[in-house]
Amino acid sequence: MPATDFEALKAAVKATLDTIPRIGKVETRRGGIPTWVEKPGPYRAFWEVGVLSVAETHYATGDCVWEDPTLEIEGAMPYSYEENTERAWLELVRAATNALRANPSLKVGGVPTVTNGWAGFGLPQLIENNFASYSDRKEIPRVHHCIIQVTYRNDFDFEAE
Repeated sequence: MPATDFEALKAAVKATLDTIPRIGKVETRRGGIPTWVEKPGPYRAFWEVGVLSVAETHYATGDCVWEDPTLEIEGAMPYSYEENTERAWLELVRAATNALRANPSLKVGGVPTVTNGWAGFGLPQLIENNFASYSDRKEIPRVHHCIIQVTYRNDFDFEAE
């Protein structure tokens, strides 16, 4: 199996999140323009998928390596006490973790990842769920904010690379 294609992993996570009703805008690179800047409103969620870290483990024998990239899904949505956005936000966060958990064999490059018993996504971890301030250079709105992490396991022969 070749080394991990990070762009394919991010695309697989994005495709999974895009199946969720009212998920908002999902980007596979950081630094995009949040949906509430383009069109203001309390229920305008914005998500970014990126590679946070990569851990490698060498087998005791042979030339195989486990490569475990951790993807970070960072989500935000404008907060409104009057609109009671807390409930809608928690439903979105739960829907995101459920979708990732329900689909451990996400398709990467058109092929399911669990092909040999080793490769595949682990369970999603909700690392953070709080409020943050976001500057769009016009104002600094308070937003719901979360970080979800999911780790992918891949084994490959590093000498073949």
